[in-house]
Amino acid sequence: DANYDGKLSLPEYSGEATDGNFVPQPFLGRHIAMEDFKARMQTAYASAQEAFEDMQDEPADVEEFFQVTQQFRPPLTREQAEFAFQGFDADHDGLLVNAEFLEVLRFGSFFPSMHEIRAMMTQTTARTWFPGFEAIPDSYKESRGLAWAAAWLLLIGFL
Repeated sequence: DANYDGKLSLPEYSGEATDGNFVPQPFLGRHIAMEDFKARMQTAYASAQEAFEDMQDEPADVEEFFQVTQQFRPPLTREQAEFAFQGFDADHDGLLVNAEFLEVLRFGSFFPSMHEIRAMMTQTTARTWFPGFEAIPDSYKESRGLAWAAAWLLLIGFL
């Protein structure tokens, strides 16, 4: 269960979901679901960006992250905060940057694989740099890829 959602998908079972970069964490049984994390965060902060800014430093370490989670209602336990921190720390460097925090929140589950992270970042980059990205039919993006989607934007005059 690479993303600790309590379900075992075929890619997780076959090892494809981990992209070879997943390291099992010692917090089984003491973890928190992303939905619960979001609900608790919303009791203390108007937005995820506001919560991240309250961590004082970028990149933030686990102690700064823990202090922010103490504002949640109910607050996270130390084990839950460490689990969530590791789930957000996509590059496993022990530090949390704004992009990791916001993208993993948007992804919707902790511990995304490197493949999933690259896909998230590509989508974010496309939305940022190509104003008409959302207008491209999903079927076109899925069948051709983002480079073709950018070319499609050029053809219809969005860029």
